[in-house]
Parts: sequence; structure tokens; C-alpha cells
Amino acid sequence: MLRIIAGQWRGRPLDTPKDRRARPTLGRVREAVFSMLGETVDNARVLDLFAGVGGLGFEALSRGARACLFIDQSRRHARLIQHNARRLGCGDRVTTVQARLPRFLRTDPPQRAACDLVFVDPPYEEGLAPPTLLALAGHGWLAPGAVIVVETRRGESFEIPDGLALFRNKRYGDTEVSFLKA
Repeated sequence: MLRIIAGQWRGRPLDTPKDRRARPTLGRVREAVFSMLGETVDNARVLDLFAGVGGLGFEALSRGARACLFIDQSRRHARLIQHNARRLGCGDRVTTVQARLPRFLRTDPPQRAACDLVFVDPPYEEGLAPPTLLALAGHGWLAPGAVIVVETRRGESFEIPDGLALFRNKRYGDTEVSFLKA
């Protein structure tokens, strides 16, 4: 069961799919990531890419983010995100898009303000982090100074596009988390 770790919804569960297609970020990794982000989350416009059931985005909302746009290609995951938003009472702060990434980022420019905090958690070993970062950096999705958190399998390398800089990299078991700044 996936639970929100801290903030106004601390301890509240998120419904998850019965199958194993979603790979939610482990609680200890989420806790460490948000500890490092600190006040970056306050009033942030968040983008949760490859969202799955939205654990990272809902954690950000629970900790004071202003709004979150969740994008995942699975119709089932998009419905679960909407369901969880209704259960938490934050539907007015959540937008869900079912779309293929990174293609969506290149073809649909943002219709709202650029994002302050972005979570990129693509399926492991599919090489989706580099083109996703390129699309983010080159198509108006990032506010100046935005923080991008990229989760990959430990040792899975990716090129950082111009305009973004790595400022921290941490390993948690098989997971590697890279923190970038726009």
C-alpha cells in the first residue's frame, strides 16, 4: 500500500493498481527526496511525468505545492490519479493528462504557467530520461530556477541537456535520484 508520508494528508493511502505495471517510488526514497527539496515544494507548480498513481505529485501537494499536472500514458493510471485526487479533496489542484511521453512535451506547449518542480520517473532501462529532459528544457515547461528530480535505475546514465545543471545525485539501493536545476 502506498501512503503519503508527510504534510496535510500524512498517512493517507493512495489507491494503486492490482498489476505491477506501476512502479511507485519507495517510501524511504520519497522521504529522502522531499527532505532534500525542503521549501522548494512550497507553493510550487508541479509536473509529475510518468506519474503512475501519482505518489510524487500527491506527496508534493500534501506538503504545500500549489497545483500538479500528472502525465502518464496509461488510461488506468490517469483514472486512479483522478480517483485519488477526489478522495483527498484536491481535485481543483490536479490536472491529469493521458499521453505518451516525451512526445506530448514536444507537441503540446503548456497552457498554464511554467513548472517550478518536475518529477521524471520513466520506466527503467528504456532510455526515456534524455529525450524527456530535452523536451522539458526546449519547450517552455520550466520556470527559471525550476528543480527537476530524475529517478533511474542505479548506474543508468543519461546526458544532461544545455540549460540544466546537475546539483545533487543520491543512490538508494537499485534507485538513483538526480537533482537538476534550470
